[in-house]
Amino acid sequence: MPTVHIEANEKDIAKTVLMPGDPKRAEYIAKKYLHNARLVNLTRGITAYTGSYKGKEITVFPSGMGMPSAGIYSYELFKFYRVDNIIRIGTCGSFNPNVKVLDTLLVDKSYTEGNFAMAVNNRDVHLMEANFELNSLIEKVSIALNAPVVKGNI
Repeated sequence: MPTVHIEANEKDIAKTVLMPGDPKRAEYIAKKYLHNARLVNLTRGITAYTGSYKGKEITVFPSGMGMPSAGIYSYELFKFYRVDNIIRIGTCGSFNPNVKVLDTLLVDKSYTEGNFAMAVNNRDVHLMEANFELNSLIEKVSIALNAPVVKGNI
């Protein structure tokens, strides 16, 4: 069911969504890693693609800029497109000398000085916690693939 922000039909969006911020990064990921990637959204320049990766249907859907935009797209994908999970992917910097360029981070908690965490949690907090089950699964896969992750807060 299309929304004001997403023109795709429900069947066009996979149950698993990778969510970079930048629409150009979404396009790059889709074209480089997805088999038979097809454009499923172009509304407001948010270029989303659905294709398959190792036989599993995946959608790459950018969040746009900032938490409000990510909140809108995440909400609509969960509520109207019934996705099962959204995995935020992207780049960042670090003040931690133990984090090296190209390291993969597995985030436990995310800190913000904004009020987005309060809006989501309905509590006066500045931390949003990751999904423990999903993080556990990611950690098990990283160990099995010998692809280490750096765990911590952002």
